[in-house]
Amino acid sequence: MFRLWAEGVSKVTVLFGNPGSGKTFLISKVIDYCVDNARDDEAIAFFYCKRDEETRREPQDILRSILRQLSTTSKQSQTGRIHRSLRGVPDRLEANGTTFDIPNCRRLISIVTKDYSRTNIIVDALDECDKDSRWELLEALAAITNENQGIRLFVSSRTDDDIQRHFQKDPIIRIFAADNNEDINLFVRQSLSQDSRWNDLAAHVHRNIESVFRKKSEGMFQWAALQVKQLCQAASWNESSIKSHLSSAPKGLDALYAIIWRQIEQRSQYERQQAKNAIQWVLCALKPLQTGDLSTMMQINPGDDVIGPIEKLSDREIQSVCGNLLILDKQLRVWRFCHLSAREYIENNHYSMLEAHYHTAVSSLRFLQRGLRLNSPLSRDGSPPRESKVYDAGTPGRKARARVWDSSIVRSDYIIIQGLRHVGQVDSPAIATTELAHQLKRFLGSTELQSPTFQAWKSLLSSLNYRKPHETGFVSLASPPLEVAAIFGLFHSLRDWWDTLNTSLEVNSSALSLAIRFRHERIWRHLIEREVGINIGSPRPLTVAIKGDYATAFETLINANSDVSYCEGRSGSDTPLKLALRYSNSMNRRHFVRRIVDRGAIINAKTTQQHQSALELAALYSGEDIMRILLASDRGPCSPDYLLSIATWNSNANLIPFFVKELGADVNRRLSGRSPLIKALERMSVLNIRTLVALGAQLDLTNHHDRGAALRAVESDPSNGVWRLLLQEGMNINGNDEKESLLSLAVRFHTPFSERLWRILNSGADVNQILQSSILPTPLAWAAAFQPPEVIDRLIGYGAHPGLSVNTGLSNALFAAGFHGRPHACRMLLDRSDIDVNQEQGGFFRNMLFSVIAGHLDYLDSKRLWYQRNWDLESRLGYTIWKPEHHKVLELLAIRGLNTYFPIYNGLESSTPLLMIGLRMHEISVARMYSKGHYAHLPRSWFFIMWSLHTDSAPQTPLRYQMKQWQFPGILPCRFNIIARLSVASRKRLGYFMMISIDDDCHSINSFGIRRSIEGPTDCMNTNSRWKQYSFKDFYGTEGSQGDAKNYWIKEYLGSGTGDKYL
Repeated sequence: MFRLWAEGVSKVTVLFGNPGSGKTFLISKVIDYCVDNARDDEAIAFFYCKRDEETRREPQDILRSILRQLSTTSKQSQTGRIHRSLRGVPDRLEANGTTFDIPNCRRLISIVTKDYSRTNIIVDALDECDKDSRWELLEALAAITNENQGIRLFVSSRTDDDIQRHFQKDPIIRIFAADNNEDINLFVRQSLSQDSRWNDLAAHVHRNIESVFRKKSEGMFQWAALQVKQLCQAASWNESSIKSHLSSAPKGLDALYAIIWRQIEQRSQYERQQAKNAIQWVLCALKPLQTGDLSTMMQINPGDDVIGPIEKLSDREIQSVCGNLLILDKQLRVWRFCHLSAREYIENNHYSMLEAHYHTAVSSLRFLQRGLRLNSPLSRDGSPPRESKVYDAGTPGRKARARVWDSSIVRSDYIIIQGLRHVGQVDSPAIATTELAHQLKRFLGSTELQSPTFQAWKSLLSSLNYRKPHETGFVSLASPPLEVAAIFGLFHSLRDWWDTLNTSLEVNSSALSLAIRFRHERIWRHLIEREVGINIGSPRPLTVAIKGDYATAFETLINANSDVSYCEGRSGSDTPLKLALRYSNSMNRRHFVRRIVDRGAIINAKTTQQHQSALELAALYSGEDIMRILLASDRGPCSPDYLLSIATWNSNANLIPFFVKELGADVNRRLSGRSPLIKALERMSVLNIRTLVALGAQLDLTNHHDRGAALRAVESDPSNGVWRLLLQEGMNINGNDEKESLLSLAVRFHTPFSERLWRILNSGADVNQILQSSILPTPLAWAAAFQPPEVIDRLIGYGAHPGLSVNTGLSNALFAAGFHGRPHACRMLLDRSDIDVNQEQGGFFRNMLFSVIAGHLDYLDSKRLWYQRNWDLESRLGYTIWKPEHHKVLELLAIRGLNTYFPIYNGLESSTPLLMIGLRMHEISVARMYSKGHYAHLPRSWFFIMWSLHTDSAPQTPLRYQMKQWQFPGILPCRFNIIARLSVASRKRLGYFMMISIDDDCHSINSFGIRRSIEGPTDCMNTNSRWKQYSFKDFYGTEGSQGDAKNYWIKEYLGSGTGDKYL
């Protein structure tokens, strides 16, 4: 049978066996086999059910564990990676008002396992799963295995009727007594041989021992294991003593447990009580007990008025006292029954669960009253007074709070945290007059005056720095006794307190909410009948009932005229109606909403500016039935177009046909620039996208919102068919706004791991499309500016023309690469085409040299933080050049024959460097050159070069000589002046003139205040001067004619403006 399952022939196989027959051992071998033989694309999940541990017996916890293990393959379990379908799931579930419940776990397991070639799910001791709810686990496992052919399920269990009926059609392996005989013989030999006395026994004694074990164990490993322990503990090992021991050994586990119990009863009174205490604590423990806690608990006797000294017992001492009925889990370091059958024996013959809880409850209260102490009383609300000795001065700290425990008594954090939960487990009318009720009231004090012990307990509880159980986490220093009673369900034991509760006081205002939160029906019904706290508290009782999906409490509160129009909290779900829409499950949501709406709740009013109305929230999370209930109330106007826009993000239901066909919403109506189809594409809601397209929704790629949405569509999983659907429905893939297209956008944001660029090109995008208003007019220019050479090369392979030039922007791909300082891109373009590096263009820059220089100046300017706020080039580019290498581009262009005698034009020039004059930075604006009465405008680029040469820290050569070296395009006079106007960089107002004076090999720089002006006639520079091969107009972009000359003189205003000085 197992081989058929392992080979994939059988989808489900069940291992049935009696108690103690070795099922768990066999399951561990199955798990080892699966792990050792798993392939890279296989996943494994296993779970050991345990009836006495809450987190190991509930179907929801079991499925959660299976889902967590299946989030990755068995080979990648240590990498931390999880299946893509599970990323962000907790946030999405929280947004939908749900958790990892059984339906969601089942659905997610089915999703993730579809990507694995095989999935092995192994569950041990299925019979130990909670009997009242395990049908949910059985149904979930059946659905998961039926939905995926690659899933294999292996289960072990006792032969319980419901489990046998469920698996009656599946292959079954049964363990019989005879099957285990040889294994038990081997186990006995190996276990006893570890005792040195074994080798002293004769061979026939060995055979007799094995024979007795084989006959009396009846195939139960647990019986053999217990008898081996009993035999090893015997003081004498000879043939007679061993024969006597084995002859008295009973058949069957129950008989063996009875003998162990009799042995416990025969011990001293002290050890006997310790053993019974330990067994009862482990029987009803709310979490597995560690040695330190169990050691303390064994020494607390509920019938003793005084708790004596408590000693620390070792693991060996505890196990010896308990006669091997309890064992220590050496991996988790917690105590358990040696086997489920041992636990069942105790419950059936000695202590019921209720009796065990009563024992532990009384013990806990006595222990707390013995160990807790309060050096000074707390205030009425439970907070410490400033002069209290319990706390240090100032803010109460954890160490100071911990001083409320008597250091002479060993502290048990389990009892401090869990003690009152045990009291709540036995709360019933029968205990109202018992010792437990007396001890509880003594511990709490009274409704008017808290006992010092109770105050100290709250103080100590708040100091514990590890995770507390759910109930204890709601206890604060200010909690009065009845609020604590409402948390732990203490009703009958405090019935007289509840009956005499003063309803006019708000000290217990949260008691009703707390009782509803923890579903203590006897308490909350009593409070509602007495009309205590129905419309007070924070959170309100109705809020708690709705968030807890507690239909019984909700209906009772509504019938008690609970307010449904209040608003509380800062979250988006701040009204009862919104809470019902977000947190109630599908079974109760419709009823909750209808009842709240019938009571007059407002559906379309926003409680705050940031929060949605209930109607908007319903469009986002609910289905058509809920929308009809809300709209049927007809309380105020609603916009179908707006609701449709919200519904595109609804992943729970498809409301789009309802809004379009019945309410008349427009599928192409834009709100804030985005259409419903764009919003659906933002969340990639495939069903909503298909519905919108079917109803006529389209993308217009001339709009930047639509282009972004289309980019998300092409990036999405190809299997969802969204991109193909948009193309089939007529989307113009080459649509653009003359500045940007879908293809240029994809080129700009392309990454090595993305395929969207190539999907767009394969879908028919024009690789040579021209964008007339873009600084980068072609897709190849975008690639040259942003992408590595491999992308450029692949675009050329798709048909992109390297030499395509236009009279706009950066003209072509080579100019774009040069401007952005990308030498590798330049080399790729030059190698793949016959581009002339000296060819003039009609875009921003007439030649390649100016494009490179302008890009470098732009990069330098972008580094000045004080200049970026008024950066003109950035407003046109929309980005900053990143780590350019313009000098390498110039070297490459020089090798390829770049003519450096190009003129430098005024167009798209960066500013000169900012100058520090006084305490302010100044910016060079207009510059002019004067020589012998002639003037001409000087490009700022050349002023930048002159300023850089002047400020160079290297050994200085005459400035006039350096300008010739830098190929100044003209004959430099022996004497000339350059005057530039300066402005304060941050304020853009005139500040200074700066004058550079050159006299042959000497030069100087002077600056002076703006209280001077230029006026008076000067002659314009002669256009026939020898300026190499360029005219003044070609180089400077202007004609310096006499008729266009203006009169400039420098006039200094003194005082009221009298008197002139001339430069």
